[in-house]
Amino acid sequence: MSLVRAGLPLLILLAVSFNSQATCIVKSQKITLSPETVTNRNNHALGSVLKKSSFAVQLPPSPECEELIKFSADVPGGASKMKTPGVFQTNAKGVGMRMTLVTSSGREIAWPSKFSASMSELSGARINMELIKADDGISARGGSEGMRFEINNLLQSSPLIDIYIPAGFVTILNRSCKIYGDKTRNITLPGVVLDRFKSPGSVAGKTPFDIHLSCATDDKTPSAVFLKWNGQFGKNSGSDGVLSNSVAGRSSAKGIGVQVLGDDHQPLNFHEMKKVELRSSKSDKYSVRFYSQYYQIDEQVQPGKIHASLYFNIDYQ
Repeated sequence: MSLVRAGLPLLILLAVSFNSQATCIVKSQKITLSPETVTNRNNHALGSVLKKSSFAVQLPPSPECEELIKFSADVPGGASKMKTPGVFQTNAKGVGMRMTLVTSSGREIAWPSKFSASMSELSGARINMELIKADDGISARGGSEGMRFEINNLLQSSPLIDIYIPAGFVTILNRSCKIYGDKTRNITLPGVVLDRFKSPGSVAGKTPFDIHLSCATDDKTPSAVFLKWNGQFGKNSGSDGVLSNSVAGRSSAKGIGVQVLGDDHQPLNFHEMKKVELRSSKSDKYSVRFYSQYYQIDEQVQPGKIHASLYFNIDYQ
């Protein structure tokens, strides 16, 4: 008997699958933020935004990276978290930083977190940086190192987005102003004859007056304050600097108000803030010159008493 050996070939198929994400490698975008200056003001509430800036994410087109990829928004290096979620301590005491990635679809991604997105969604994204008042006591402090905010994925060793916050990023300006001298100024306009008022817009009795400010400033940085107005405005709602007469009754002058001019002799627009430059001075005292004058409002005028009031608040740059 002959023995016939038959060989049965065994075909083993080794199935190898390739993840399309493995070829998705994108050049990193490195961003270094420019320093910010914050004015220390008492009227900022806790949690309010002191400064905000925004910049675009600029990643090259990657057709092979259109599937969803897992990312992480990381803050390496042990940056100190503050009580408010997502806010990190800056070099300035009482000032925190919040970074937010806003994708092209409108999603907001906070640091730190994990998320999934396509590269096209990130390519049209923006990053918002906010400085937050996190404590009542704001002051400068030294010795702070820089911080980094990164967007990472598992497919590449270097960060996709690398944001560097340099040491000394926040500069604090301790600046405040107050009125010195009498807080209420009574400006007396001279008596004028009624014949001076021929038609609406006629003026008479221009009289100068000053507002005196005492301002503590940081001489290293040019600064300014802004005066915001309030009062009983005339027919043009204050855009021509005219205040209406508040005297009522038979003794009141009719058809005449009081106009306020700036140091350039031009009418104030009470809807706009008046900028006052705080230039270098040997003292902390500043005087701002203004003028007031009678102003004809109506065609018909009548002699009598005129009284007008103007109030202002000080705001800072």
